[in-house]
Amino acid sequence: MKILNIEDTATKHAEICIVLRRFGITDIDWAKNLEDGIELLKKS
Repeated sequence: MKILNIEDTATKHAEICIVLRRFGITDIDWAKNLEDGIELLKKS
């Protein structure tokens, strides 16, 4: 499973990653805004 996390700060993103990794989810992309997130989705 691939996760796209749209979050504006690195601290919040890191906290979310910690929780997701506890459940075995390691394929996590990070975008700081919706526009960047859409670009990441197009590339995947």
